[in-house]
Amino acid sequence: MSGRVESRNVTMYPQDWAVVEQSGASMGLSTSTALRVIVRQWARHFQAAIQHAPATPESDADMDTGTQVQLAALTPTNTTLR
Repeated sequence: MSGRVESRNVTMYPQDWAVVEQSGASMGLSTSTALRVIVRQWARHFQAAIQHAPATPESDADMDTGTQVQLAALTPTNTTLR
């Protein structure tokens, strides 16, 4: 991804914030970065489901640090979003 980060407010239930914060903490990420990683992974899985094809595991670059973030830790079997 390229371009500037756009700042917006996000309102979520406490249990949803807990998922984001726990996921981020487990990978050493900030809350913002964890939320971006979750959204990107969800988008890949959603697109794959629409196409009836398995999702392709990929690394995702964190735009804040330029480091590679492995998304395997946030698979749907490890994280439940309700």
